[in-house]
Amino acid sequence: MTNEPPPYPGEPNPPASDLPAYGSTPPPQGGYPPPPPGGYPPAPGGYGGAPYSAPDAISFGWRKFKENAGAMIVATLVVVIGTIVLGVISELIAPSPALFTSDGFQFDAGPMLASVVAQTITGTVGYILAAMLTRGSLDVVDGGRFDIGRAFGALDIPKVLITGLLLSVLSTVGYLLCVLPGIVFAIFSFFTIYFVVDKGSDPVAAIGSSFSLVGGNFGNALLTGLLAALVLLAGVLLCLVGLLAAVPIVSLAGAYAFRRFQEQPVAP
Repeated sequence: MTNEPPPYPGEPNPPASDLPAYGSTPPPQGGYPPPPPGGYPPAPGGYGGAPYSAPDAISFGWRKFKENAGAMIVATLVVVIGTIVLGVISELIAPSPALFTSDGFQFDAGPMLASVVAQTITGTVGYILAAMLTRGSLDVVDGGRFDIGRAFGALDIPKVLITGLLLSVLSTVGYLLCVLPGIVFAIFSFFTIYFVVDKGSDPVAAIGSSFSLVGGNFGNALLTGLLAALVLLAGVLLCLVGLLAAVPIVSLAGAYAFRRFQEQPVAP
């Protein structure tokens, strides 16, 4: 029994409370269902939030190379032949002077400067070929197919040329300063061209972004670079023909690392 008085005759039943009963689940607000048990689904891209692995990057590069072998081999031939031609042109314009002769060490500033300038110019043009391969590799990592025409068409050529010139000059200066600064610069500026072709960054901002990305993932970036160097070395040892596979694998692994270091999805 309760101490509450009964309702008077004719009085309607008291309205039910809007609050849910103890222990029940309140209805969703706004018509959206609650998240499924166990949290939200893993991020898209096939890796499910797993930590980055340098061997996985190389494995990804090998798998995607096999799926795009024909187009990527043609693109690599364009890059390799273009690089050789540019190197020959550089030597014809300003041959590299010999530092050691029968009379011993000899340094001639004039021919050396001319050679550096020629190599910088031809190397800058070569960055267009590297940017094409980079753009195509990013397309593959994003779930597309490698298309050399589309990769070339997507490039901002003036911006790529300015980036190539800046990287060539800074790399040359770094190597002239006892080599080690040039190596450090090459490591930390590795993703510069990725930021230019993918984000449309200006050259200076792209270099800064690359330094930040490598610095924030230095261990994984260094290990990935070492494995990539071994892949390229294997390609060289296979009578250079192996470079037709090694170069695309390394390019795809770099694009994979570029996405994963920024916690962006990649194709499964």
